[in-house]
Amino acid sequence: MTRPLLALLTSLALVAPAGAQDMRSRANDAIHVLRAEQKPDGSYGGSVATTGLALYGFAKSGRQYREADGPFVSRAVEFLQGHAATDGSFTSPADKDAVRSTLAAALALHALDAKKYEKQVKSAADFASQKSGKKWVEGDPLEVFVETAAPGLLPLVPADPDEQKAAADAGKQPNGGYGDPAVTASRLVLFNRVASLAPPSKPEDRPLAPLPAWDPNAKVDVDETLRQSIRFLMSRQGPSGGFGSAITKGEDLGVTALAAQALWAWPGEMPADVRKAAERATEMVAAAAREDGSIHGSGLENYTTSAAVGALVASKDAKYKKTIDKARAYLSSLQADEAEGIKPDHWSYGGFGYGDEERPDLSNTQFAMDALHVAGAPPDDPAMRRALVFLQRCQNRSETNHIEISRDGVTAVAGNDGGAMYYPGNSKAGVDKLPDGRVVPRSYGSMTYALLKGFVFAGLPKDDARLKDAYAWCAKNYTLDRVPGYEEMAKAMPRAVHQGLFYYYVAMATALRAYGAKEIETPDGKKHDWRRELAARLKSMQKPDGSFVNENSPRWFEGDEVLATTHAVLALGATK
Repeated sequence: MTRPLLALLTSLALVAPAGAQDMRSRANDAIHVLRAEQKPDGSYGGSVATTGLALYGFAKSGRQYREADGPFVSRAVEFLQGHAATDGSFTSPADKDAVRSTLAAALALHALDAKKYEKQVKSAADFASQKSGKKWVEGDPLEVFVETAAPGLLPLVPADPDEQKAAADAGKQPNGGYGDPAVTASRLVLFNRVASLAPPSKPEDRPLAPLPAWDPNAKVDVDETLRQSIRFLMSRQGPSGGFGSAITKGEDLGVTALAAQALWAWPGEMPADVRKAAERATEMVAAAAREDGSIHGSGLENYTTSAAVGALVASKDAKYKKTIDKARAYLSSLQADEAEGIKPDHWSYGGFGYGDEERPDLSNTQFAMDALHVAGAPPDDPAMRRALVFLQRCQNRSETNHIEISRDGVTAVAGNDGGAMYYPGNSKAGVDKLPDGRVVPRSYGSMTYALLKGFVFAGLPKDDARLKDAYAWCAKNYTLDRVPGYEEMAKAMPRAVHQGLFYYYVAMATALRAYGAKEIETPDGKKHDWRRELAARLKSMQKPDGSFVNENSPRWFEGDEVLATTHAVLALGATK
């Protein structure tokens, strides 16, 4: 699977220039390789210089990793601190140049938490000033001083895009690394610097275009609506049986896995041509299975393997059982737990990220739990029990969520509305500031339905307070006209309430079906037949050719017909 699907399924911003996207993708690969190469002492490459540069790269990457994100950062910081001297320097027996190693450590600490490490960074800069003869003026960018006092420590950025690509390609190995951790860390910094040159995305300040008019009580022929959309998807199937999009520019394993699930949603007996299309897509997915059980092309192991499991299970073909079982075991191995050095008291414990070494979030965790569930994992499966710990920490319910996370001098705590955030301490809907300066990540619809479904899969009974509060949030904020929770953000960016709209519909439909809700009662006492209403809302948005597209927000690439239609089919299928 190629990196563009990351933007579909995760929290990346609007489309960046192609060069910047490529460099961010390369940075992600370098991070993945470095994390896998962390030594038992917490270092990268065994030296202060390489460890400092790696940490600086982690902190400056698009994911902005901090100490709170896990041992791959915190243990590396401990390694640096274990080699700090009273004169302000940082050096180890593996370092040949004390100025370079000291400034690498200073860059890392400053990027991770400038306020917390202010004194150490100043002492390190003073040491480097004395030894190099170059003076750092406190307040000036540390990077400028580093380029003067330790030439070459920070890689120079070629002005020409072709030269940038050539520098990125030189020595690159198939796994995205460069053999030597020092070189991989340096390249990571280069990728970050090139990506940062891209102009920032401007807020989407256009007025919100209203969705088509609809009648919540309309009777919709769901089967016929599904047939029309599946026929549209078939028209976009590639010569090898796979699916792609305007974003992926070619057949893509992740898109194919999602589309295969949609094809298998054909209502009733499948015509021969539809079955053939579904089988070809599914066979392409199965052919990508690896010896370790994973099913992916290049990266995004969790998302792609989870989507693949969904496709294989949906086919109901017994020949895929062994592949499904191996994939289930592989997904369990991706979970943040003791095997990765994550203890139960860490905020990320039990969660799933993009792969085995990525920061967990509720969206990735939802995908993994979906796959584990359909693959036969019962509520008491160890992976489900561990996931429950993470789910609870994503809920704004301070009575059961005591996690406090500090990043960049700001402490995030749980609120009390029962809804869910993206991951502990973070919400794509923004935060609310408390009088004491702490913040509460806002709950929003997509993640709260993911939470509700996860609680069900983990075996919580309906009288469990955590499940009751999550469902209460869904009932209070029930709507099919927007993604609830983004209202505050919409004051500056009106179309924010429609970003990820089809993803929201899928999360809602699958969660309410799993919960067993026939109707959902809103605070005004009105009972809503959510299945009928969701079908009516989606039908009103269907194009004459059977496709769907998010007219208001291309974020997560819902502006692409293939991906938006796939989500619409999966949501409609869950209403049956």
